[in-house]
Amino acid sequence: MAINYEKGRYMVELETDRMAAICREENMAAEKMDAIHRMLLDILNNDRKYYAHTQTYDNLEFSDGSKADEGNSPLLDKFTDKLSVSQPDICEWGRLDWVEDIGTLEIAVWIKSQSKQNIELLTLIIVDDLKQKEIAELWGCSDAAISKRMKSIRNSLLEILPERLKRRYV
Repeated sequence: MAINYEKGRYMVELETDRMAAICREENMAAEKMDAIHRMLLDILNNDRKYYAHTQTYDNLEFSDGSKADEGNSPLLDKFTDKLSVSQPDICEWGRLDWVEDIGTLEIAVWIKSQSKQNIELLTLIIVDDLKQKEIAELWGCSDAAISKRMKSIRNSLLEILPERLKRRYV
């Protein structure tokens, strides 16, 4: 949508004349009338800039032939590569990266010192949000075996935690 600047300017001048007449009746200062005129011109110029620098959706088609609507941004195709993540990038993150996000140094070092099976168990609980029973079915063992392993992990953690953290994490 384009803005007709000449018509807009004409309308601003008409509005300014109308408001100036009211201001004169109210004995307002000429500076206030000039301020109103500048404000109306600023609004017109801002609208003009907006419409001059904004793409419309009229007759816009995407590369797949579909028509654009207000839910589609014309810039989406241009910046899709920068806004998206490819599958190999996701795979590089890995399932065990949660260990790097641990904010307490003692716990992060302790986790890295655990066996692969213990780390996998913690990952299934923390990342995958599985219950002990679900993990037992997945690993093909009893629920009691998972419970026993979790108790062993918990006791191992208690040994390395300083007193200030024991109350917080256990």
